[in-house]
Amino acid sequence: MSARPVRRLALAVAVALHVVAAPVVEAAAKDRRAPCESDGGARAARFGPDAHVQVEGAGDDGRRHPGHRFSPRRVADLVVVVKWTHVDTAHTQRLALIAPDGTVYRSTTALVSPEGAFARQATVETVVPVRGTWIVDYNLYGGWCAEVYIDGTAEPVARRSFLIAPR
Repeated sequence: MSARPVRRLALAVAVALHVVAAPVVEAAAKDRRAPCESDGGARAARFGPDAHVQVEGAGDDGRRHPGHRFSPRRVADLVVVVKWTHVDTAHTQRLALIAPDGTVYRSTTALVSPEGAFARQATVETVVPVRGTWIVDYNLYGGWCAEVYIDGTAEPVARRSFLIAPR
């Protein structure tokens, strides 16, 4: 077989792959979220609860350290702490953890209710295992985002960016 038919065949295969793969790649890109614009906290509504997000690393000794950059070599788990103020009644919190590629890695819900008769505050902690999970197994290193929603809102009421790095 001469070089000319081989080149034509390679060109035909490349064009065919582009025609088939382009819509799939475009659809996948649409499902990804924009990078996290970390603000730590925001007003849920004019008279609604306020949320503040903090990410902490939990080591093997159980001690927790707040931070922005975490490594599986130093932390076994992450703890996403959402502190609520101006909480008068029970609400539902949804926490979405956005992986570096923009996909939702994990989504959890929790009840937010005042911690005392007059406190009007609540804290929700979510443990996210890191070591021995897909994060390490599939090298899901890079910039992550914790987004907090309340009572089914479409937009997050608070978000926090953080980094998971191999070292």
